[in-house]
Amino acid sequence: MASFIANHFVHVLAGLVLVSRIGDIGSTWLVSPKLLLEANPLVRRSGYRFAFTSLLACLLPYYNTALGVIVLILSLLVTASNLRGAWVIRTIGEAEYVAIIETALRKSTKIEAFALTLAPAACFGLISGVMWYLSPDPRSWGHYPAVAFAYHAAGVAIFNSLWLRRAFRRAQQPVAAIVVLACAFVPALATGQSPVASSRAAIAVSGCYELAFDSWADTARWHGVPIGYLPPHRVQLDTILNGKMFEMTGKALYALRAAPGVSGGTRRRASNWSFISLDSISVGWTDGFTGTGMRFRWDGDTLRGRIGAFQDAITGDPFPRANAAGIRVPCDASTDSSDPDQARRLASLRRLVEPKPGDVELSHRENADMYAAFGNGPSRDMFFDAFDQRLFAALHQMIARYRQAAGHLPERLGDLAPYAPEPPPDEHWMRDAWGKPVTYVVNGATYELRIEGAPRPGGDTGTVVSPEPK
Repeated sequence: MASFIANHFVHVLAGLVLVSRIGDIGSTWLVSPKLLLEANPLVRRSGYRFAFTSLLACLLPYYNTALGVIVLILSLLVTASNLRGAWVIRTIGEAEYVAIIETALRKSTKIEAFALTLAPAACFGLISGVMWYLSPDPRSWGHYPAVAFAYHAAGVAIFNSLWLRRAFRRAQQPVAAIVVLACAFVPALATGQSPVASSRAAIAVSGCYELAFDSWADTARWHGVPIGYLPPHRVQLDTILNGKMFEMTGKALYALRAAPGVSGGTRRRASNWSFISLDSISVGWTDGFTGTGMRFRWDGDTLRGRIGAFQDAITGDPFPRANAAGIRVPCDASTDSSDPDQARRLASLRRLVEPKPGDVELSHRENADMYAAFGNGPSRDMFFDAFDQRLFAALHQMIARYRQAAGHLPERLGDLAPYAPEPPPDEHWMRDAWGKPVTYVVNGATYELRIEGAPRPGGDTGTVVSPEPK
């Protein structure tokens, strides 16, 4: 091995430099995919495209092996520094980590922060000085690690100081109605004031959103789900932090309410939203016992995800699930569908929540997984029939009203809308718990209702038939 390395030293060194550069870039992406924590201003401004061009550094050994050794050691030192706290940052999220640092900076002094930030640079500089003393001759290989440590010490001192200076500026910027996260731990709680989070990520996501769900969720009330479970069509994601919950669990839960001027929400005071990851949020419209849970991927002013109803008692009743979407709107924007801007928003939302292939199976799987968590048993099996039977019963009653008024059976289920106990929300309301349509089959003077689909747990064939009641 030693002879191989000696005979191919330049190639081996080039390979190691390439690995070290990949390690530097990869570890940076692991801890700071959006470069919020990147200390090098050139990389932060130019992005990962510039970082990837640094892979060409692997060619340096062919020009000068000493430069190759310096770049190798520098890259490995940076990689090690990045990975040191990677698990913490990836656990809590890049933006939340930045928010924690900014919160700490508000409590700290500049002298203390800069002194302790420069201390590691001083240690690296001392290591460089010792190695330089032991290997002062540039003809000695030991001389170049000393140079690498000197460059690393300078980089740590300069870049970390610049990043800390920027962080101090951000932390001290006044933001309307924003109080530092530290308020969660001071007497504001005792006075009944709500602490407010200063997380830049929460501020970026917060605002009013127009929400929409596919037709299956719109008709939840037809299937025994109280209308109060569903959130209002426009909600406000606030930056007010639940300080008590943060103290108890360490999880940042932010306030969720109906948007100004939109009715609803008086009984859903436990509603909240929180981060799942840097680009995903969880939204709960609840009174603490029942409601709906939503998981969204956040992309600028658009939310895309899923909604599902829940309750604290597992009775076998259905838990509707569906596609969900939201578009950020001015909180005072018109809610009138005849308003051109609102009409465009609603049209965009309808496209976002339009059913897609696989949605039925996804809803079924989500419900089955939830019930599986409670084990097998009658309540789980009951769930797979309760939704259908409730829908069938409502349709049978409407058909009976139609026949009594018209003297004959309806030609299609769409004719039943005037005979509904309350106006149906749209033309897709006759669907089961997973969005499958109800089929209406007339056989002479009688009829039957059918829901056809893949087999479900519980031993049925997947097709449910409900004949006309006798």
